[in-house]
Amino acid sequence: MPVTQETMAQTSLCRHAIFLGNLNNDLPKLQIASLIVQLTRQCTGLNLDTRDVKVRFSHPSDCFTATVKLQTPAEQQKALADLAKCQQVPDGLIKMGRTLRVDMFQKNPHRRKGGKVFVEDEQPNHEFFFEKGQHLGSETRILEFKEMSNLNIQYLRQIVARYVCAFLNSSGGALMFGVDDKGNVQGTPMSHKQEDDVRLAIDQIIKKFDPPVLPQMYNISFIPVHDPTNGANNRTSGDENVLKVIKLNIDSGRANTLYATPVGDVFIRRDGSVQGPLKPREIQEWCNMNFDNKEKAYQDEIAQLQHQLRQAEYDRQTRSDLSLKKTKSAVCNIL
Repeated sequence: MPVTQETMAQTSLCRHAIFLGNLNNDLPKLQIASLIVQLTRQCTGLNLDTRDVKVRFSHPSDCFTATVKLQTPAEQQKALADLAKCQQVPDGLIKMGRTLRVDMFQKNPHRRKGGKVFVEDEQPNHEFFFEKGQHLGSETRILEFKEMSNLNIQYLRQIVARYVCAFLNSSGGALMFGVDDKGNVQGTPMSHKQEDDVRLAIDQIIKKFDPPVLPQMYNISFIPVHDPTNGANNRTSGDENVLKVIKLNIDSGRANTLYATPVGDVFIRRDGSVQGPLKPREIQEWCNMNFDNKEKAYQDEIAQLQHQLRQAEYDRQTRSDLSLKKTKSAVCNIL
């Protein structure tokens, strides 16, 4: 099949797109697309159209996901950085109990299911890659970089336990291994076997959290890193070792719940740093603060209901007075 200019343009747009997850599937797709356009405009200043947004339902995540097409790599990087720091999300865009997931869009390869080949582009895969030295922006409250020039499973276990716990107890986030503190992609060399070892190690740690972390609350992806100075591919000196960035996305945990690591430590995320392990007094303060916030929310709700009740009583009395006046007027007319 010949590659036309239109096909090349579409491929280019896909490479420069971003992925949004955990979107509300109770609203129509067109409304979600409009909210995404509103979000990108207010957070990035990019002037998009609903035709640039493709919304679909993700069965594994039980929510809507979206692909937002952008014109250039610069727009893609700007959108990723700005949306990661955006604090104001339009009401109704995010599914209840979830946090907005922002990622590079990566089209999935063909897979077989039930004897049929199908394409699923809802999640990242290896068709997308980073360039070595590529700048991904700065760390934020929901984004953490860790440089790991050589794979170290023990180090990875320690960092994963600490940061997954902090993200669960805060607003969720993403942990990326193979990116230095300045946000520059370096990559970590690993073979396919080592990739499986990393996935297994992360799963084993998260499964031991208390309370339990559901599988849909996190996902792991391995993003290849292309090194232009090392030939046409991204391989290191070893034939099977490929430079990759390990990305771990974590949703926020249940409201009013503190998650603990397998050894019982508790961490929280504040202003781009991790605090912990928390001492018993700090945990008690956290619980008291959340109880006070919950109590205040209930008091506000009660006050609102009381106001609505008084308004309803006033409206009923007003209608009763008007009805009485009309009746007296009719009697006077008869007399």
